[in-house]
Amino acid sequence: MASENILAKILTYVESEEVRCAYLEKEVNLQKQQVKHLEQQNAWISETFKREQEQFEQRLADVEKKLRKVENTEQEKLQQKIAELSAKNAALCVEFQAKEAALNKKIQLMEAKDREARQQLKDMDAAFVTLLQTDVLEDCGSVGATCNDIAQTGTEFCRILVTRNVGLPGNSFDKEQRINNFEWAFNGYYDKNDEELNVYLRCEWSSNRSTTLWKCTAKFDIYVQKAGLMCSITDTLTNFNKFVLKTGLKGTSVATDEFADPKVLFIIEVTILDSVVDLSLPDNEFLKGPNDGVCVKIADQYVTRQLWLSKTTLSEHSSKFETELKESDCFELNSSNSLSFMMFLSVMHNFTPLSCFDDLSLGCVIREARQHECDSVLKKCDYFLCHYESVFTMGVKFKWAVENNLVQLLNKLLKTLHFDDVRRYASCYYLLPESRDRVDNYLRTNSRQLS
Repeated sequence: MASENILAKILTYVESEEVRCAYLEKEVNLQKQQVKHLEQQNAWISETFKREQEQFEQRLADVEKKLRKVENTEQEKLQQKIAELSAKNAALCVEFQAKEAALNKKIQLMEAKDREARQQLKDMDAAFVTLLQTDVLEDCGSVGATCNDIAQTGTEFCRILVTRNVGLPGNSFDKEQRINNFEWAFNGYYDKNDEELNVYLRCEWSSNRSTTLWKCTAKFDIYVQKAGLMCSITDTLTNFNKFVLKTGLKGTSVATDEFADPKVLFIIEVTILDSVVDLSLPDNEFLKGPNDGVCVKIADQYVTRQLWLSKTTLSEHSSKFETELKESDCFELNSSNSLSFMMFLSVMHNFTPLSCFDDLSLGCVIREARQHECDSVLKKCDYFLCHYESVFTMGVKFKWAVENNLVQLLNKLLKTLHFDDVRRYASCYYLLPESRDRVDNYLRTNSRQLS
């Protein structure tokens, strides 16, 4: 009985081991299948990688080939361009040498003409000295003038010869001459009490066209010749403009009694540089291109004047003009007159120094600049009135400052004027809101301090 039980257990154990072996065999077969699958997958991946690598190497070879071709093409183009530039440079060098030779030849001709002109003037001086020493010239007579052109256009050299008896108190001399459409007047007097010789010059444009801006700069030398001796006085560059309302510009003065001789020859040499721009011409020199012109009409009392101005310049200086130019290529200024507007343009184009204006003219310029919202001209006037000495009264300056918001000038006046003067001026003139706030604050502050 016991042996049967043992045998039964052995049989049961053997059966379980057989089942277990069958399971393990099955697992082994499954693992073999997976390994086989992985080997197949690895082989496919290896083949794919090899194929992709071959394709990449082929594409890389194609790119390198194209790159070498592009480099060769660009190098050829660059070499061709260098050759063209070298040819152009050689041509320019030849042209420059030809122009330089022509210019040197022209300079030599100019120098020869200049030497000839100076020799003629020396001969004339010698002739007049001889006449003066032999008492041929009359005591109070005046002699004519000669005028010789210098090389460049717009430049003139002239010699004015005047003999006067300047020894008597109050005696004077004068001479008028037309040069390059400019009427020049030279006059002066010798003040025996102060032993001072004063010489004045005045320049006026001979044309009465109200559409023309002009300026004339002159450097003049004044020689006083007596009994074969020559004394000279040289003045610096001076601007003359038709908007200067003064009748004369003082040139120079000397304090000596050497000129108090009954027979004295005055020689005034003037080198003149002038510039004239007629704004009625649609191709005047202010325009910066064929399409840069705009027609501006100004209606005066009896006639409407047309000015051709630069769109670029107007837009740069005035936001108001910039807006109007976007709407139309031609517009009319109904609130301006031609004289005031031309004075405004002369300042905007740096044709007229502000020091040349009197209070009426400068007031017109400031008013036009304020009306047309031209900040650049307003700032220029503000800076000039604040930093430079002028003939304008404090009242006039205060009026301009508060009516046109000239900030620098108003601040300076509030620092320099007496409290009572500020209060009196403020009650007389119209004040812009910005100016009124500044003036009211000044009056309140100083009123508390005084009390």
